[in-house]
Amino acid sequence: MTTGAVTTVPVVAQRGAWSPDGRLLALATGDDVLVLDERLREVATLVGHTATVYGVAFRPDGTRLATGGRDGVMALFGVPEVAEDDAERAVREFLDRGR
Repeated sequence: MTTGAVTTVPVVAQRGAWSPDGRLLALATGDDVLVLDERLREVATLVGHTATVYGVAFRPDGTRLATGGRDGVMALFGVPEVAEDDAERAVREFLDRGR
C-alpha cells in the first residue's frame, strides 16, 4: 500500500468539484467559490452570490462553472486559465519531442 502526503487547505467548503481535466478544484466557501489548481494554489475567487453557495459543477468540456446558492441565484462563470509552471512546461516539451 502506497501512501502520500496529505495537503490541506485552510477553508470551510460546503461543496467541491474537480474540472473534467483534473487541473482545477472549485470549492464553495460561503458566498464565494475558490478555484485552486491541482497543487491547491489559488487561481481565482469567483464572487456574485449574496448567500451560501450550495452547488458547484463544471461543464463537461471544462469551459464553464455553474454555481447555485441559498440566494436563489444560479450563476455561470468562465473557467480561469491556469498557466503552466516551468516544470510542467519542461515535461510537456520533453514528451512532445518524442512524438
